[in-house]
Amino acid sequence: MGQHHILSISSDAIDLNREHNEALEMAIGKAVVSLCAGPPLVNMSSRMPQIVESRDVLGWQNAIRRAGDVHDTEKGVFAWSHAKLRSLDRLSIDELEEIARLVSTAIANRSNC
Repeated sequence: MGQHHILSISSDAIDLNREHNEALEMAIGKAVVSLCAGPPLVNMSSRMPQIVESRDVLGWQNAIRRAGDVHDTEKGVFAWSHAKLRSLDRLSIDELEEIARLVSTAIANRSNC
């Protein structure tokens, strides 16, 4: 049993750097490790320190984004909204209502099969 890090990786960052395979592999690996290993990185440049939730890859901003963590013994739901994968507790009421509509439609479609 263990902790799992939920990440999203922009395909643009990969596609635009595909000709630099070795550099791309190293940059992605470094970004993943920096987001997942050890204590959270903290951005101190703003008035309120914030945990770093994304990393750049070869100049592509926010190429890898952290959506959250889930332990083997937990259940979690993540949703893709506004070009980000996020846990439900990070979504607005409007986004949650839209997700509820999508889930209701999916349930109704399966019930009709």
